[in-house]
Amino acid sequence: MSSKSISPSELAKRYAEALLQEAVDHDAVDAIAGEVEALETLIAQNRDFSFLLSAAVVTRSERKETLDALAQKAGLSDICRRFLGVLTENDRTGLLLLICRQFKRLREAYDGYIDADVVCAVRPDDGVVDRLTRTLATVCGKKIHLNVTVDDSLIGGMTVRVGSAYIDGSVKSKLQKLNQVMKGVGL
Repeated sequence: MSSKSISPSELAKRYAEALLQEAVDHDAVDAIAGEVEALETLIAQNRDFSFLLSAAVVTRSERKETLDALAQKAGLSDICRRFLGVLTENDRTGLLLLICRQFKRLREAYDGYIDADVVCAVRPDDGVVDRLTRTLATVCGKKIHLNVTVDDSLIGGMTVRVGSAYIDGSVKSKLQKLNQVMKGVGL
């Protein structure tokens, strides 16, 4: 009997879903989200903490003892303390950063947000970003989490992806279409 291998990302998502469900069940979504954000920041800014989470030379009992002390000192909720305990027992503390990121995405979806990815030829000013966010929220009927990236190869304009909908208003795309038309005419 072969077992199906689960990617770290999928495993992290499952743990994040369980943590969010626990937070929902205890009416503590905002509090847990704050604690998860603090853990994510700690992992990103503290190499010793990152080492503790994933180093093979740290025993499970050392990891558990250190995480318990950290949770106590940080004043983490019982939900987060138990969650860290489960991760430790299952040797999954190395996934904590991925879990934090997955939790953030899941929480946004829980709060009614959807992701909109915008690629612009130049960095838009805050006014443009605000108008685009409001417009997409109106069109989609949901709160928008706007991800803006810059790609100067677009020459001008932008592309927008919300879910499976894709709008290409870039100059690059228009030039490519014009080129195809001209080739079809034989120019």
